[in-house]
Amino acid sequence: MAYQKEVFVQQLPLVDRFARHLIHYRVIRSNPTSHWRRSWFWSDTYDAHLLQASMYWCMGFGSQGQNLTHLRHLAVDRADDLQNSFRDRLLADLRISESEWKAYWKEMLAFRNKYVAHREPGFKQPVPVFDRALETAFSYDEWVREVIHPDLLDSPPLRQLVSEWQRSIGLEVSAAIEASTAEPRPCSGPAHRAGR
Repeated sequence: MAYQKEVFVQQLPLVDRFARHLIHYRVIRSNPTSHWRRSWFWSDTYDAHLLQASMYWCMGFGSQGQNLTHLRHLAVDRADDLQNSFRDRLLADLRISESEWKAYWKEMLAFRNKYVAHREPGFKQPVPVFDRALETAFSYDEWVREVIHPDLLDSPPLRQLVSEWQRSIGLEVSAAIEASTAEPRPCSGPAHRAGR
């Protein structure tokens, strides 16, 4: 299939960055210590990774409007055919209906639009569960390799990269937490101020 290479070379790294930021967030959150729960650095770091993950995901899968890195812009022509091809693949991979996908998609966009990119006063929706977002990225990675054929990617599949990142980021975060707890400091972080 003919595809816009200049869009693809921007789109694929955005999907990778989404996954990497999500893994950073999850690894930090899965290593709770009393020290980082009282630390502005660790609190701000894991928050920033989740917010960035949301932004990158929406650049590829969010609204179609002006965003030139959206999946829709990968097609040279017949963008609806390409988008339908991805949607069909995604629904099968996620084992969900189109209405379930639309509801999840709206939830992700609302989080990005009303909390991450802009702050809507009174926005109280819970943070979306990012499992489907990650599965969407995996589905895209597998699908896009078929779309660009006979061109090839020289990187492993995203699912494999995520497994590798979980290990390497886990080691980095553990080492950083250990180093940051080596010298106790007086508590003045967000948890202390918030009474956590």
